[in-house]
Amino acid sequence: MDNDTRTVLVYARGFADSKVSHETLHAMGLYHTFDNDSEFTFEINKTDNIMDYSDIPSNPVVIPVNTLYHWQWSRIWLKATKI
Repeated sequence: MDNDTRTVLVYARGFADSKVSHETLHAMGLYHTFDNDSEFTFEINKTDNIMDYSDIPSNPVVIPVNTLYHWQWSRIWLKATKI
């Protein structure tokens, strides 16, 4: 078995569908768009990217998160083709 295997479990009810996608993408090697470890870094809560937190209801402006950037697709594609 691959030593780089990761697992995602989400037990809480009431999470948006994007939460499961967000956590799965972490397991596939993506960071938050606002982390310095990302290939590109954006201001937190300002994008519609699944790896941002802009869809949290307590934010002053709620932005639905439903996109990934090309470089994110490229990164997860590279991981997926190694499985």
